[in-house]
Amino acid sequence: MADENNNVILQGEICWPEMKYTKNGKALFKSKVRIPTTDQRTGESRESYLRITAWEDFAEYLNTLPQGSRIRVSGRIQERSFTNREGKRQNVTDIVVNGVEPVDSEEGENFFLLSGTLQWPELRHVGERGTPLFKAKVKVPFYREDDPSTLRHSYVRITAWDDLAESLSQVGPEGAVKVTGHIQDRKWTDPRTEQKRVFTDAVVTNFTAGTSAGV
Repeated sequence: MADENNNVILQGEICWPEMKYTKNGKALFKSKVRIPTTDQRTGESRESYLRITAWEDFAEYLNTLPQGSRIRVSGRIQERSFTNREGKRQNVTDIVVNGVEPVDSEEGENFFLLSGTLQWPELRHVGERGTPLFKAKVKVPFYREDDPSTLRHSYVRITAWDDLAESLSQVGPEGAVKVTGHIQDRKWTDPRTEQKRVFTDAVVTNFTAGTSAGV
């Protein structure tokens, strides 16, 4: 079932699938989806490898598909943190699957919609040209299927560039927004440890301020 406040559509190729079962016997499927994309700012072709997680019936079905199968999945963005082997907190972004179907097309699809309130907004000007870069998290309300009476919130990282960055910075902390765009992974090397890190950002391509969602 699609979440009107946190909705993602991805279409691409299954990579590195892994099936596990929890101590309670629940099926848990994890993999990445390889999606061919075009960098919006540079126009260059690139690929994103986005992490998906599926439970129970969706997990069992995805486990029947061989690596390299092309799928279209719907779901929601979920960020979680854990302590790595070095004892440091590390963030991971998953797409939790709530719908899946096989496809024949080799075209990629990558879309998200988030409705909520801005948290910890920050506007920077980066590079030699001072390009505007906006970063924040969107606080998104949701209810778990196993506990539909308790309101919970997810916090999803977003990034915006140029004019969109300037406009989003005017909304302010706790401002209500509806943002759409695509999900992009990026790599960087930590100068202190020289280890490569991977981050996943929801890159905004359009937004509307003053929505009522996210309360």
